Amino acid sequence: MNRRNLFLAASSMIAAVLLMLILSLDTNASHNSTIAFGAQPAFASVPTAGLSDVGVSAYLDTGQTIDLDDLIGTFEIIEDQTADYIIGSVALPDYEDQQDETFHVHAYVSTDGWLLVYFMDDTPVSKIIDWKAYVNSSGSSITTLLELAMVKVAGDAGVGYEQPTYYDFRYPNATHMMFIGDFTEPADYDSFRIELPSSNTYYESSWGLYRPYQCCFATFWKIDGTIVIGSEINTGDIGWGSVDVSENHEHLIEINTTGGLAIVYKEG
Repeated sequence: MNRRNLFLAASSMIAAVLLMLILSLDTNASHNSTIAFGAQPAFASVPTAGLSDVGVSAYLDTGQTIDLDDLIGTFEIIEDQTADYIIGSVALPDYEDQQDETFHVHAYVSTDGWLLVYFMDDTPVSKIIDWKAYVNSSGSSITTLLELAMVKVAGDAGVGYEQPTYYDFRYPNATHMMFIGDFTEPADYDSFRIELPSSNTYYESSWGLYRPYQCCFATFWKIDGTIVIGSEINTGDIGWGSVDVSENHEHLIEINTTGGLAIVYKEG
């Protein structure tokens, strides 16, 4: 296997910063993406009914007036509605085969142009990775389910879509989240090594696993030789959960299907 070292810098400081998370990717199938968090959205500083359990989110201030009646058909379930806003859950395109509400994203839309899409605060960050899009790109790019939901909500609201700002309500001091994805062909496996320097503060590490292919093997996601998740993931399933990744120690992650790791942290 080819091996390469990457020194990942914050997206806003790439030219100036060389140290953040140190990775050794065993093959070119591995891909990483770092997203900088923004500030807490301004509307969220005011208590709003229905927004007490928000976890990782993406928001957009469109600056446009939105007619909430245009969005009635967008929501699978409407959880709360007033004359000023609507809150509910939105089904995702391309994830209808999941058979339940697991992949519904919650959304808040206000008449003064705010859009917020989010998962609840008990959801690991790794769940927001759009694994189907990752497989369709042959592992070349990582996007999120929150982006997918934002495109749908903004389109139905009739407002222009821009790249949203990310914020995790659980970790107000976090500055970044990083995704590491590993794409494999059927009946193959891949691995990468990661070391978390103690100069950062870490809030969450979580695994993700997707089995898009039907084949003759049991899936696994391992860290340092220990299976974290295995045969429970069937063909078409997507799984996620928390995993301990200690600092100042090189860890080996092994995956025999598509999957990866998410890290939430404060730089420096």
